[in-house]
Amino acid sequence: MEKVAIFYDGACHLCSKEVAHYRKEDKDKRLRLVDISQPDFDAASEGLDPKAVNKYFHVKNKNGEILTGVGAFATIWEELNIFRPLAWMAKNPVTRFFMDAGYKVFAEIRPFLPKKKDCDSGNCQI
Repeated sequence: MEKVAIFYDGACHLCSKEVAHYRKEDKDKRLRLVDISQPDFDAASEGLDPKAVNKYFHVKNKNGEILTGVGAFATIWEELNIFRPLAWMAKNPVTRFFMDAGYKVFAEIRPFLPKKKDCDSGNCQI
């Protein structure tokens, strides 16, 4: 069975915390977690645009379809059967409009959020 692939920025504190929550909820190991901040990450080999994957949250669903932003989150929520009200809101056109707007604002400020330092060198910031 193909897994849902989550492409996340492991250098981002908030992103890492959210993915840690998904990892905890993923008791059946249905997710493939891919840290795009790792030096060996190759966006093209995953069929992703390198600039876009660094700007917006991406998920590849079981059918190989790439989803971004709110659609990506909703895919995870449905796969793990969590945050059901949010998953429902993401499917409703009216509430989805507002969720998409909020996500776009977040995507613009995310690059300015504090980043983790390189933990391998002993300079890890928690």
